[in-house]
Amino acid sequence: LLPWFRGDPWIERFAALIAEQRLVDVKELCESVEFHARVHRRLRAPVMADLCCGHGLTGLLFALLEREVTDVYLIDRRRPASHDQLLRALDGMAPWVRPKIRYLEAPLKTAARALPRGVSVLGIHACGGRTDDCLRLAIALRGPVALMPCCYGQTTPEAPRALRTVLGRRLSSDIHRTYRLIEAGYDVEW
Repeated sequence: LLPWFRGDPWIERFAALIAEQRLVDVKELCESVEFHARVHRRLRAPVMADLCCGHGLTGLLFALLEREVTDVYLIDRRRPASHDQLLRALDGMAPWVRPKIRYLEAPLKTAARALPRGVSVLGIHACGGRTDDCLRLAIALRGPVALMPCCYGQTTPEAPRALRTVLGRRLSSDIHRTYRLIEAGYDVEW
């Protein structure tokens, strides 16, 4: 799968490192690289917060590839061993990454206290209702937000019943989220 990551030498080296040491599932690597490629130009803030991050792969990509990013908060309930292995592996390749990283083991509801106003919020694996928690946190902190909603079966049915009935849970949830963001003053892209 390494030919998929050709083009950017840092991503190519990072993917090779992950593959060589078998640190992360290839599906998550592909998702994180693609997500970073699609949103990094829109999230121009020195401080990033990767919520429900697991091992923190997407946040690590921002720390690795974006010079203007000075701090990356990785937030999840529990830090998996793969995160520490990723950091150790990156030390030899990109020693500037580790000083940018702050891993917080905390639920989303308490994470806002640790984050500065205006932080760029990422939610790549915020399953179900946690996507909505990420939105609430981003709105409260008035920072840019980029999400990849998933696990709609677990989504809280906040969208009006009429929308859910006609459009289904997935689409109605995202339409409802879009209106919440617009009401909060955000410009939304799908």
